[in-house]
Amino acid sequence: MQKWEYKFIECISHLEDWYAAFENGEEIVHWKSGGNIATYSNTLGEQGWEMVNFTHCATGSPSDCRESLRLVFKRPRA
Repeated sequence: MQKWEYKFIECISHLEDWYAAFENGEEIVHWKSGGNIATYSNTLGEQGWEMVNFTHCATGSPSDCRESLRLVFKRPRA
């Protein structure tokens, strides 16, 4: 039976673009200089990860809103 491993990424808006800031709940070191979400996703794709879901989240009030994107990647477990 095929087994999978998963990676959960939280992206936040920075300088008018989206950046992967957390991976599996841990802050990504130097995430602000690591390239935008497209660059990050392409890097994961080269490592065999496939994006299987994403969710746009907004918390707070209309005058004080925090937005994030949550991405889910998976790949076959070796």
